[in-house]
Amino acid sequence: MSVQILTDSTSDILPEEAEQKGVRVVPLLVNFGEEAFRENVEITHQEYFRRLAQAESLPTTSQPTPQDFLAHFEQVRDAGDSLVCVLLASKQVEGEKITPYFTSLDKVKFRNKVLPGDKLEIECELLKVREPFYFAKGKGYVNGKLCVSGEFSFACIKEQ
Repeated sequence: MSVQILTDSTSDILPEEAEQKGVRVVPLLVNFGEEAFRENVEITHQEYFRRLAQAESLPTTSQPTPQDFLAHFEQVRDAGDSLVCVLLASKQVEGEKITPYFTSLDKVKFRNKVLPGDKLEIECELLKVREPFYFAKGKGYVNGKLCVSGEFSFACIKEQ
Protein backbone atom coordinates (compact mmCIF):
# COMPACT_ATOMS: atom_id res chain seq x y z
CA MET A 1 0.00 0.00 0.00
CA SER A 2 1.29 3.47 -0.88
CA VAL A 3 0.19 7.05 -0.30
CA GLN A 4 -0.54 8.98 -3.46
CA ILE A 5 -0.79 12.76 -3.79
CA LEU A 6 -3.51 14.50 -5.76
CA THR A 7 -3.79 18.20 -6.54
CA ASP A 8 -5.28 20.36 -9.24
CA SER A 9 -3.42 22.40 -11.83
CA THR A 10 -3.86 25.62 -9.84
CA SER A 11 -0.94 24.29 -7.78
CA ASP A 12 1.27 25.22 -10.77
CA ILE A 13 3.31 22.05 -10.43
CA LEU A 14 5.00 21.47 -13.77
CA PRO A 15 3.83 18.35 -15.63
CA GLU A 16 7.39 16.98 -15.69
CA GLU A 17 7.78 17.49 -11.94
CA ALA A 18 4.39 15.91 -11.23
CA GLU A 19 5.31 12.87 -13.32
CA GLN A 20 8.74 12.59 -11.70
CA LYS A 21 7.28 12.78 -8.18
CA GLY A 22 4.22 10.67 -8.93
CA VAL A 23 1.76 13.47 -8.18
CA ARG A 24 -1.67 13.15 -9.78
CA VAL A 25 -2.95 16.45 -11.20
CA VAL A 26 -6.57 17.20 -12.05
CA PRO A 27 -6.58 19.89 -14.76
CA LEU A 28 -8.75 22.96 -14.64
CA LEU A 29 -10.50 24.12 -17.79
CA VAL A 30 -9.20 27.10 -19.75
CA ASN A 31 -11.88 28.66 -21.92
CA PHE A 32 -11.10 30.74 -24.99
CA GLY A 33 -14.53 31.79 -26.18
CA GLU A 34 -16.47 28.62 -26.91
CA GLU A 35 -13.36 26.39 -26.85
CA ALA A 36 -12.46 24.64 -23.58
CA PHE A 37 -9.08 23.01 -22.91
CA ARG A 38 -7.83 20.96 -19.98
CA GLU A 39 -4.72 22.75 -18.65
CA ASN A 40 -1.45 20.92 -19.41
CA VAL A 41 -3.42 18.17 -21.17
CA GLU A 42 -5.03 19.82 -24.17
CA ILE A 43 -3.24 23.17 -23.90
CA THR A 44 0.34 23.89 -22.80
CA HIS A 45 1.47 27.10 -21.12
CA GLN A 46 3.19 28.12 -24.35
CA GLU A 47 -0.01 27.57 -26.37
CA TYR A 48 -2.01 29.45 -23.72
CA PHE A 49 0.21 32.54 -24.04
CA ARG A 50 0.21 32.30 -27.84
CA ARG A 51 -3.60 32.26 -27.87
CA LEU A 52 -3.76 35.00 -25.22
CA ALA A 53 -1.72 37.36 -27.41
CA GLN A 54 -4.19 36.83 -30.28
CA ALA A 55 -7.43 36.72 -28.26
CA GLU A 56 -10.09 39.38 -28.69
CA SER A 57 -11.25 38.84 -25.10
CA LEU A 58 -9.59 37.42 -22.02
CA PRO A 59 -9.92 33.68 -21.37
CA THR A 60 -11.78 32.32 -18.36
CA THR A 61 -11.15 29.24 -16.24
CA SER A 62 -13.39 26.67 -14.60
CA GLN A 63 -12.63 24.48 -11.63
CA PRO A 64 -12.44 20.74 -12.14
CA THR A 65 -15.73 19.01 -11.39
CA PRO A 66 -16.21 16.71 -8.39
CA GLN A 67 -16.45 13.85 -10.91
CA ASP A 68 -12.93 14.69 -12.15
CA PHE A 69 -11.63 14.14 -8.62
CA LEU A 70 -13.85 11.12 -8.00
CA ALA A 71 -12.23 9.26 -10.89
CA HIS A 72 -8.83 9.59 -9.19
CA PHE A 73 -10.24 8.71 -5.75
CA GLU A 74 -11.73 5.52 -7.15
CA GLN A 75 -8.50 4.52 -8.97
CA VAL A 76 -6.51 4.95 -5.76
CA ARG A 77 -9.09 3.08 -3.70
CA ASP A 78 -9.24 0.22 -6.20
CA ALA A 79 -5.43 -0.07 -6.04
CA GLY A 80 -5.67 -0.36 -2.23
CA ASP A 81 -3.68 2.84 -1.74
CA SER A 82 -4.24 5.94 0.39
CA LEU A 83 -4.56 9.46 -0.95
CA VAL A 84 -3.58 12.94 0.20
CA CYS A 85 -5.50 15.62 -1.67
CA VAL A 86 -3.87 19.08 -1.58
CA LEU A 87 -5.90 21.94 -3.00
CA LEU A 88 -5.69 25.70 -3.00
CA ALA A 89 -8.89 26.97 -1.50
CA SER A 90 -11.10 29.96 -1.87
CA LYS A 91 -14.57 30.62 -0.58
CA GLN A 92 -17.56 32.81 -1.27
CA VAL A 93 -18.66 35.19 1.49
CA GLU A 94 -21.79 37.21 0.79
CA GLY A 95 -21.16 36.92 -2.96
CA GLU A 96 -17.47 37.83 -2.72
CA LYS A 97 -14.71 35.36 -3.52
CA ILE A 98 -12.06 35.08 -0.79
CA THR A 99 -8.67 33.49 -1.48
CA PRO A 100 -6.03 32.71 1.20
CA TYR A 101 -2.41 33.65 0.46
CA PHE A 102 0.51 32.56 2.62
CA THR A 103 2.33 35.62 3.97
CA SER A 104 5.04 34.12 6.16
CA LEU A 105 6.69 30.99 7.52
CA ASP A 106 8.61 31.31 10.78
CA LYS A 107 10.43 29.03 13.22
CA VAL A 108 10.09 26.09 10.83
CA LYS A 109 12.13 23.11 12.02
CA PHE A 110 12.49 19.80 10.23
CA ARG A 111 13.25 17.23 12.92
CA ASN A 112 12.82 13.86 11.19
CA LYS A 113 12.44 12.58 7.65
CA VAL A 114 9.09 12.14 5.94
CA LEU A 115 9.44 9.49 3.24
CA PRO A 116 7.18 8.52 0.34
CA GLY A 117 4.53 6.20 1.73
CA ASP A 118 4.59 7.77 5.20
CA LYS A 119 1.31 8.98 6.66
CA LEU A 120 1.86 12.59 7.69
CA GLU A 121 -0.61 13.79 10.31
CA ILE A 122 -0.83 17.56 10.66
CA GLU A 123 -2.17 19.53 13.61
CA CYS A 124 -2.76 23.28 13.27
CA GLU A 125 -3.90 25.89 15.78
CA LEU A 126 -5.09 29.38 14.97
CA LEU A 127 -3.25 31.79 17.27
CA LYS A 128 -4.48 35.23 16.32
CA VAL A 129 -6.72 36.97 13.82
CA ARG A 130 -6.26 40.52 12.56
CA GLU A 131 -8.36 40.46 9.43
CA PRO A 132 -7.42 39.92 6.75
CA PHE A 133 -4.37 38.29 8.46
CA TYR A 134 -4.45 34.97 10.31
CA PHE A 135 -1.59 33.58 12.40
CA ALA A 136 -1.21 29.89 13.19
CA LYS A 137 1.20 27.20 14.29
CA GLY A 138 1.39 23.62 13.22
CA LYS A 139 3.13 20.29 13.75
CA GLY A 140 3.51 17.27 11.50
CA TYR A 141 3.89 13.71 12.78
CA VAL A 142 4.72 10.33 11.27
CA ASN A 143 3.86 7.34 13.48
CA GLY A 144 3.49 9.69 16.45
CA LYS A 145 7.01 11.08 15.95
CA LEU A 146 7.35 14.86 15.47
CA CYS A 147 8.82 15.57 12.02
CA VAL A 148 8.16 19.26 11.38
CA SER A 149 6.89 22.26 13.30
CA GLY A 150 6.52 25.92 12.58
CA GLU A 151 4.44 29.04 12.54
CA PHE A 152 2.80 30.58 9.52
CA SER A 153 0.47 33.34 8.54
CA PHE A 154 -1.88 33.93 5.66
CA ALA A 155 -4.15 36.67 4.42
CA CYS A 156 -7.69 36.14 3.14
CA ILE A 157 -8.06 38.55 0.24
CA LYS A 158 -11.30 39.48 -1.50
CA GLU A 159 -11.08 39.07 -5.26
CA GLN A 160 -11.80 42.29 -7.16
